[in-house]
Amino acid sequence: MKRFRYRLQTKLNVVSREESMAKAELARRQREYLKQVRLLRAWEQELESTYDRLRSKDGAVTTVHEIISVKEYVPILRDRIRWQRTKVEKAQEEVNRARERLYEIMKERKALEKLKDRRWKEYLAEFRKQEQLVLDEVAMTRFWRGRTEGSKK
Repeated sequence: MKRFRYRLQTKLNVVSREESMAKAELARRQREYLKQVRLLRAWEQELESTYDRLRSKDGAVTTVHEIISVKEYVPILRDRIRWQRTKVEKAQEEVNRARERLYEIMKERKALEKLKDRRWKEYLAEFRKQEQLVLDEVAMTRFWRGRTEGSKK
C-alpha cells in the first residue's frame, strides 16, 4: 500500500506560515498601540503637571508671563492630546484588524489539520484492512498447505 500523502499539505504549510506572519503582525500592532497609549499618557501627564505648576505657587506671586505661557500652552497640549487619542484609536483598530485576520487564518489552519487527521484515520483503517487481508491470506495458505501435506503422509 502507498504511504500516506495529504494532498493539501502544501496549503497547510502555507497557511501555517501565514499564521506565523499574522501573529508577528499582531504583536507589532500591539506594540505600536502600547507606544501610542504611552505617548497619550505622557501628554496627559504634561497637561496635568502644567496645571500643577500653576497651582503649586501656594500664594506665591505668579507673573503675568507665567500665566500667559500656560494660557497659550494648554490649548496646544489639548490639541496634541486630541490628536494622540485619534492615533490611539487608529492603532486599536489596526490591532483589531490584525486579530481578526489571525483568527481567520487560525480557523483555516485548524480546518485543514482536522481534515488531515480525518484522512490519516481513513488511511490507517484502510491500511489495517489491507494488512488483515494479507494475514488472512497467509493463514489460509498455511492451513491448506498443512492439510495437503498431512494427507500426503
